[in-house]
Amino acid sequence: MGAFSDIFGKVPKVLLLEMFAENSDDYLTASDIIEETRISKRAVYLLLEKYVNEGLLIKLNGKPKKYKLNKNDLRAIALKNIEPALVMGKLEYELKLDEIN
Repeated sequence: MGAFSDIFGKVPKVLLLEMFAENSDDYLTASDIIEETRISKRAVYLLLEKYVNEGLLIKLNGKPKKYKLNKNDLRAIALKNIEPALVMGKLEYELKLDEIN
């Protein structure tokens, strides 16, 4: 995965949010998330439902259901905007490590 989980840990909540931050303009299915993050099916569905209820994500009904960051939610906007900065910070850190070694 990426910079979010490197900083905040590879726990289900962080991995799921990171997935949406990295794909902020895309609809994702639970299967997409499970395949990419290796989070358990149960945990993915619980987190998706929680974030839909809180307004962070929007759900597109159909088969399969699809989820996306809610562009009207300030937390979602922040996730989308902070992700590139975290990636750049991670790259800068890795480059510094390469210089030392």
